[in-house]
Amino acid sequence: MASLSKKVVLMFLLILTVSVLVLVESCVAPVIMPTNPNPAPEIVSIVIHNDPMWRPPEYSTNSYTGEVTETVPGHWAWNGSIVVTIKNRPFTPYVDEKGNHINVYYSFFFQARNLNKPWSDYDRPILAVYQSDSDFTVVTFTYGAYAKPDIGLISASGGDLVYFHVQAVTGYFEPYFWVCEGVGSEWTDFTITMPVSDKPGTSTVKPPSTTRPGTTSTSDNHNNNSQQNPTPYNLLIILVSVCIIAILLLIIVYLLYSRQRKTKPTIVDGESSYVMNTNG
Repeated sequence: MASLSKKVVLMFLLILTVSVLVLVESCVAPVIMPTNPNPAPEIVSIVIHNDPMWRPPEYSTNSYTGEVTETVPGHWAWNGSIVVTIKNRPFTPYVDEKGNHINVYYSFFFQARNLNKPWSDYDRPILAVYQSDSDFTVVTFTYGAYAKPDIGLISASGGDLVYFHVQAVTGYFEPYFWVCEGVGSEWTDFTITMPVSDKPGTSTVKPPSTTRPGTTSTSDNHNNNSQQNPTPYNLLIILVSVCIIAILLLIIVYLLYSRQRKTKPTIVDGESSYVMNTNG
């Protein structure tokens, strides 16, 4: 029984160790920067659609007097979108030897208000989009009261500067666990100023004329390493997954121990046999 218990514990530790290694490996996002990377993404247009939404006033009624009072005055809610159009380069998608669907995708990093945080501190893109089948890929970001986080939310205020850092990667990404793999291009950097007007309108931003890495003080040669460290977000996934695996394995160990305790050896006519221990 002691030998069996040791085997169960060793099996538990082995499975747990392998699971952690597999999870860590799956949560690492290696993007390789070759010595001579492909040119940076070509931004052909940047258009800001400022579309404030009217919010009617809100009222409350006094339950005793019936008096109606305006609690929130009517106002225009800041709202809009930023549409970035990128010129695609010819590429034929394919499936690699591991079964991954390889294509070109664009990794977007951006930050508002200041340049105090270097780009190298970002361990995964804020938004990743596969290039379209046409000549251009259109990427939309939203801001304001009616922004859509699943598209590309920009948390900024009117008049803020927002700095963008964009790369084309030949590879694949997994949006649920943010596994990003592939070979990266040079970087394109551009800056926009968020609109402050409460009136609808469309404005254009001049696309960057130069596209080379390190065009802003925050570039820091992001992703120059062949493999990145696991992100805090991915470490949380690892921790939760390991806890689930550990709980399941502990249940299995408990069931095995319970089964062993319910069975004890006894001697009948000089021969070894097993009978059930009904006392537990």
